[in-house]
Amino acid sequence: MLSICDFPIEISGADNEVISNYDKLFALFKSSILPENTKYLLKIEVEKKDEIKIPDCDYELLPFCFCQADEELKVWNRYSTTGYVQLIKPWNKAKIFETSQTTDILRLNLFQMAFSSFLYLNKGVFMHGAVVSYKDYGIIFTASPGGGKSTQAQLWQKLYQAQILNGDKAMIRLKDGCCMVYGSPWSGSSKYKQNKGVPLKAIISLQKGDNNEIFRVANHQILQEIGTHIYYPYWDKELLNISMDTLNEILQNVPVYILKCTPDERAVNLTKYTIFKE
Repeated sequence: MLSICDFPIEISGADNEVISNYDKLFALFKSSILPENTKYLLKIEVEKKDEIKIPDCDYELLPFCFCQADEELKVWNRYSTTGYVQLIKPWNKAKIFETSQTTDILRLNLFQMAFSSFLYLNKGVFMHGAVVSYKDYGIIFTASPGGGKSTQAQLWQKLYQAQILNGDKAMIRLKDGCCMVYGSPWSGSSKYKQNKGVPLKAIISLQKGDNNEIFRVANHQILQEIGTHIYYPYWDKELLNISMDTLNEILQNVPVYILKCTPDERAVNLTKYTIFKE
């Protein structure tokens, strides 16, 4: 049993070697806790084939290709076609098909598509950003590639012993009346990926500057500021609507700041004082 974002995930399949590959890949996210409510259980079956026939593509959201058929959706990466995932509505089941040529990178890729649909269905969103935990509260640093999110996260780790939960992708979930942020198994080129969730204290949108300045974003400007850093489930209209409602609720409860900063201790101290008043 895996646990991602506090959701239990059951992986099954007839090939023990294949299941072992997933056990190793998600070793940090293994859990022995059984779900109290199967509503929040995601079941993923893995099947190994000698050869895979990729179906015709109905539409693309690069790098993914999609083939829609009634209550099922087949998804694959157009650049690596040695496997695909079949998503089954209402998104609590999925089936991954792979061959002996399937790589761990593709497994992560396909697994993320299955988990993303389930996450969006259950009041969660994916966001591009580095996540740190300080005094058991989470901060997300988001920016365009090269914008300094990893630098800020590492400064918090170095100066104030903050934990970096993930260096590239944040998972935000509304749970029991609280907005939580989690580390995820998907971390891009970053090495940071912890299986931990904490209440989300703030979202920081980074901009490089010669001086340090931080200010809170007005409500009507928040989506303009961070909207491009959200991963939207464009493959399904219902999921898209749910994700927009979830995001709206998150942003009503979590402050968003713009930090114009230099890559040093001064930016960290300014942010820490603004958020934690210390």
